Amino acid sequence: VAAQQFLDGCMKGDFKRAGFYIQQDSVNKAQLKALEDAYYHNTSDQRVEYRTANIIIENDETVSPKEEIITYQNSYDKITRKLKAVQTEKGWKVDLKYTFSRNL
Repeated sequence: VAAQQFLDGCMKGDFKRAGFYIQQDSVNKAQLKALEDAYYHNTSDQRVEYRTANIIIENDETVSPKEEIITYQNSYDKITRKLKAVQTEKGWKVDLKYTFSRNL
């Protein structure tokens, strides 16, 4: 659920909401800021396309009881991406360090 809420926030340009669903460390916050900057470098027409696109989950792989790798794409650009979600004391959170580095 955290991963889908994070993705939905990013695609709709709601980075405050997306930020709630990430691990709260300086690296994740910087990577979220980079995603926000990239989003606003799109044209207004492209941002509309992202806001109206659907999230398509291709695979949800359980790495361990506290880690999942979600493979997804959106219906606008159809690029396959991966996102790591980890269970924390505050619930499930997205770890963007994996998305950018691919390190488990």
